[in-house]
Amino acid sequence: MTTLDPRADDEPNGDLLDAAFPAALLLGVATWLPAAVFLLGYSVRVIRAELAGDDDLPSLDDVRGLGATGLRAALPLAVFQLPALCCLGLVFVCWLVVDRGRVSGDVLGLVLTDPLAFANLTVLSSGSGSLVAGGLVLTAVVAVLASYVGTVALVTFAATDRLAPAFDPDTLLAGARSSRFRRGYLLAVVLCFVGSGAAWLVTLVPVVGPFAAAFVELFALVGALRVVADGYDVPVVEQERVPSRAGEHGAARASDA
Repeated sequence: MTTLDPRADDEPNGDLLDAAFPAALLLGVATWLPAAVFLLGYSVRVIRAELAGDDDLPSLDDVRGLGATGLRAALPLAVFQLPALCCLGLVFVCWLVVDRGRVSGDVLGLVLTDPLAFANLTVLSSGSGSLVAGGLVLTAVVAVLASYVGTVALVTFAATDRLAPAFDPDTLLAGARSSRFRRGYLLAVVLCFVGSGAAWLVTLVPVVGPFAAAFVELFALVGALRVVADGYDVPVVEQERVPSRAGEHGAARASDA
């Protein structure tokens, strides 16, 4: 088993299919909010497996526990996205006040059904001024930073099974400053990007394309989560939750730093 391959070395193909099939189906319907919560809970399981040195692909048993974990993990992710949402709200205020922007039709329905089309009709339109453009750049920067810190918080929650460390400033700062975690995060972003592109190409295959694409996205997601977890080097948090492999790696990584 390697970081980018979720199969254990001695895991039969049948066992891998038993674990991957329901997870791929869950990923395929993740645009539905309840399914996204369960997928987030499954992501936490993948991170914990990597921290504990478990090479097997986690199963989807204990559905209630999976949903509860997903809801708890969603809290830090949602909180750390608030700055980007606030910046985006200010951009729309500038668009309305400065550029005198107007949108005809069912605005709320358009936002809920096709937010990208709504953005193209409003702040991304050619009539938007420089203030709106600058606000969009600022929003993008804040969103990237929030995503990075939110990932630190997510792995911290997975490592400790507690929400308090996921909001602890010292823990978040230590994770955000880690060069090892930063490299893992960037590699994970590349893996997700490549995986999404490969999945889109697979969907072009007639009949079986969309089904096979779910497996491509699943293995890309699992690989990205394992890479991020492997780069997590906050020794105090790791010793609290995962004393086996993670504790040993935490001490080694601290000495390397």
